[in-house]
Amino acid sequence: MFDVTQAAVEGALAAGATYADARVVLSRSQLITARDEAVETLSQSEAIGVGARALIGSSWGFFATPETTTAAARRAGERAAEIARASALVAGSGRGPAPAGLVEVAPVIAHWESTYEVHPLEVSLSEKADLLVDATATMRSVAGISLAEADATVWDTEKWFVSSDGHRVSQRLVECGASMTATAVGDSETQRRSYPGIRGHYGTQGWELVRGIDLG
Repeated sequence: MFDVTQAAVEGALAAGATYADARVVLSRSQLITARDEAVETLSQSEAIGVGARALIGSSWGFFATPETTTAAARRAGERAAEIARASALVAGSGRGPAPAGLVEVAPVIAHWESTYEVHPLEVSLSEKADLLVDATATMRSVAGISLAEADATVWDTEKWFVSSDGHRVSQRLVECGASMTATAVGDSETQRRSYPGIRGHYGTQGWELVRGIDLG
């Protein structure tokens, strides 16, 4: 994807930007919920796009598109430069033709990603569903429990960044987590308890995090 981000930067510079950068983001997510011993929701999504920033004088322009061809990325960079040029025509807020001073930083070429033992999107849906359904069954086996719910969420986000100053940085962030909630309805009050914690437990780890929570 570096070729796509590079195309966006080149488009902005060709359109008159004195500085430009671009970022491609690919995001995948998965959500599974269970209620009273049955899977209730399975939601999976994937989104990708490129965003460009351009600086002309002291005015910034931003433009983004879900198209990630090099041609579309170049157009995004050009549009960002056009917006920056138009922004310079608006009085106030420090906008104007005077160039903005940017801090000089040595170019960085690097990659970073969070660590994991088991990628959560590679774990079968059946294993995830069985875990959540079994958790609700365990909760419902307790006398007085009227509603048992459990859920698990996974995120996998990849990013590629390029700037006209020579930066080329990529990163990948893998996150997941789960929670379970039991509700008891009595004659005069309703009590609700969650584990682990009110909103569950999430972190930048693989599926080993969920297995370690011990929802059973």
